[in-house]
Amino acid sequence: MKPSQTTPIIHATLAMLVLVIALWQRAEHQRVESNLRESLINRSRDLSTSLAIVMSSQRRFGGFVVKTRLESALESLLKTHELQAVVLYSRSRQIIAQAGETESSDSSIALDEGVHWQDDRVSLFNLVDLGVASTNGPSGPAIVMDPPEQDSNEDPRQRMDRLRRQFRESQPEEERSDEEERERRNRARFGRPPWMDEADYTELQEKQGVHGFLIQMSTHPLQSSLLQDATNRTIIVIFASLAAIAAAMARRFVSKSSDVELRLIRASEQNSHLREMNMAAAGLAHETRNPLNLIRGKAQMISNQQELPEDVQNQCQEIASEVDRVTAQLNEFINYSKPRDVKRTAVKLNQILDDILRTLKTEMDDQDIKLEYTASQLEIEADEKMLRQVLFNLLLNALQAQPDGGFIKISEGRDEDGMVYMEICDAGPGIDPDQNDSVFEPYFTSREGGTGLGLAIVKQIVMAHGWTIRCMPGSKGAHFRISQIKSLSFN
Repeated sequence: MKPSQTTPIIHATLAMLVLVIALWQRAEHQRVESNLRESLINRSRDLSTSLAIVMSSQRRFGGFVVKTRLESALESLLKTHELQAVVLYSRSRQIIAQAGETESSDSSIALDEGVHWQDDRVSLFNLVDLGVASTNGPSGPAIVMDPPEQDSNEDPRQRMDRLRRQFRESQPEEERSDEEERERRNRARFGRPPWMDEADYTELQEKQGVHGFLIQMSTHPLQSSLLQDATNRTIIVIFASLAAIAAAMARRFVSKSSDVELRLIRASEQNSHLREMNMAAAGLAHETRNPLNLIRGKAQMISNQQELPEDVQNQCQEIASEVDRVTAQLNEFINYSKPRDVKRTAVKLNQILDDILRTLKTEMDDQDIKLEYTASQLEIEADEKMLRQVLFNLLLNALQAQPDGGFIKISEGRDEDGMVYMEICDAGPGIDPDQNDSVFEPYFTSREGGTGLGLAIVKQIVMAHGWTIRCMPGSKGAHFRISQIKSLSFN
C-alpha cells in the first residue's frame, strides 16, 4: 500500500486515540467529582454527629436546652471553612434555633429534597430526632427554650436549690436499688417536668422540640478541587493531541523525506546519465570538427582553382562558409558542456576590459559604436579566463545588436550590502520584457544566425562564481547587470 493511501488510516487512528483519551479523562473527572461530593456529604454527617453531641451536652432538667447557649455552641461549629449555616427545626418545620445565614429558598428546597446542590453551596436536611439517644439517654427530643426570666431578689444558687427540692418532693419514696435509682433519676431528669401535665409537655415538644436540622456547606473547596482536576486532565488531553499531531507531522515529514530522497536518487541517476550523454555529445562534437575542417579545406582548395566554372567556385565557397558556421556552433556547444571549475585569483577589471575593447576596436569603429566607460581600479576575485569570456560575449552581443551605429556603456558600482555590480548597456532593439529570463536558456536566440548559447554560457560562468545576472527591464536596448561580486578594492 502506498504511503498516500495509508495516511488517512493513520490520521483516523490517531484521532480515535485522542478521542479515547479525552473520554477516559472525562469519565475520571466525573468519578473524582462524585467522590468529592460523597466526601462532602460524609463530612456533613460527621457534623451531624458533632451537633448531636452538642445537643446532648446542652440538655438540662426536663430535656430543655437554653437557646442562647445552644446557638453559641452552634456558632463555634461555623469556624470550619466549609460549614456556612446550621438551622434546627421542630416537627412542624418551624425554625427554633439558627447559626449562620441561609436563604429561605434554600431551606424549603432542602426540606423537600433532602440534598440540594447549588453553584456555591449544598444544603442537607437530616430527618433525625436529635432527642433520641441510647437507652440510658434522653427519652424525647430536646426542647429549645429562651432563657427563663429570673427573680432579681432570688439568688441563682437559691433558685437551683429550690428546683431540686421540688423535684425530690415530687418523687415516690419507696425503696429501690442503686441501679434502679440511677435509671429512675436519669429518666426523670430528661422526662416531663413534674410541674407540667402530659398534654402541655407534648404540645411543647411539637413546637420547640428538635426533630431535624439543616446543614448548609460551602462548595468552594470542592469547586476548586474540581477545577484543578479538570485543568490537569485538559492538559493531558492537550498533550495527547499535540503528541498525535506531532506523530502525524513526523510521519508526513518522514514520508516526504523518503519521497525527496527517492527523487534525489533518481535525479542523481538522471544527472549522471545526462553527464555521460553530455560528455559523449561533447566528444562527438569534438571529433566532428576534424572532418569538417577537412571538408572546409577541400572546398577552399577547389574554389581557388581558376579553371573551374564560376558557379562551382561559388558553391565551394558556400560549403566553406557553412562549415565555418557549423564549426562555430560546435565550438559553442563544447564550451557550454565544459565543467566550470572556478580558480579564483585577484583580477583587475580595467585591464581585462581594456584587452577586450582593444580586440573589438576595429569592429566598433566600422559600426560607428561610441563607448562610454570610465576605467577604475576595481579589483575582484574571479577566474580571469572565465571572466574574459563573460565580458567578451556580452560586448560582442552589444555590437551585433546595433550594426548601424549606437553606443555601449560600461559602468561599475556598489550595492547597499557592499557588494560590487557591473552593467553593460547598448542602444540596440532591446529584449522583450517577457523574454528577460528566457534569454539565458540554451539555444534561445532572437538574432538570425545566432547559436543561442552565448548568454547561456555567460549565466553558467556567473553562477559558478556565485554571482547573479539579470536582464534589467524598462530600458531602451539591452541592459545586463552582474551583481553580488566580491571586491578586494574599489577606488
